[in-house]
Amino acid sequence: MPDSLFPIPDLRRWPLSLLLLLVVACDGGRLGAPVDGTLGTVGPGTTGTTASSELVGTWRRILYFLAEDGSASSSETTWRFNADGTASRLSVTRNYTAGLADAQTVDARWEPLAQTVRITYLPPSSGTFEFTYRVNGDTLYLASQPYARIAR
Repeated sequence: MPDSLFPIPDLRRWPLSLLLLLVVACDGGRLGAPVDGTLGTVGPGTTGTTASSELVGTWRRILYFLAEDGSASSSETTWRFNADGTASRLSVTRNYTAGLADAQTVDARWEPLAQTVRITYLPPSSGTFEFTYRVNGDTLYLASQPYARIAR
């Protein structure tokens, strides 16, 4: 039986695999930085008509990190946008070196606007945000950050 809720493999046996994962995760030095410099805006918008069908589904983004001391970790964000206007965000952080992981789920409501999506976090979380988005095939760019579609 694993020692934690999220079993993490011993990556010391797979240094080449970790290196390949890190190379794949790199995006030209822009990790965490939006292409257009906008993280999203808060304010009124115009309701969109065709946007909702593009966003419905489950989208995931995983970033891998290798620190100078050799420790390996990752940050995973999964958004699920449902056709009924509900949504959830699952954030998982992993420390592969220490064999630790932590997860947090936030429930929300979402509304497509003309060129943005308005996301309102539900209690116990709070806040309403508007993020620019676009869908290109099976990639969602939410606040210019790419997410891969993992389910419809």
